[in-house]
Amino acid sequence: MEHAVILHKPLPEAPELNICGSYAVSSLEKAEWKIRLREYLSDLLKEKPEAVCVSGDLFAAYPVMHQLRKKHIPVLTVSEQNGKRLLVRIPSGS
Repeated sequence: MEHAVILHKPLPEAPELNICGSYAVSSLEKAEWKIRLREYLSDLLKEKPEAVCVSGDLFAAYPVMHQLRKKHIPVLTVSEQNGKRLLVRIPSGS
């Protein structure tokens, strides 16, 4: 990974949440959610990434990770083990 080009792109903003006691529900309708995700992925895929490293809010990251894996693009995340920061590939189906 010595010659990797790293581009930073923040995850899409999480939608407003309607809080219902101990859980919350997204205020976006399914169609709106899909449009936002499609626009974000389109912008991301213009860069033709060989792999994507995802970090941050899992609620915002999961739909992106799922779509990238469907397109056979490796998804990585940062993990710490024994005081070292490592890039870990998230396996398909997880």
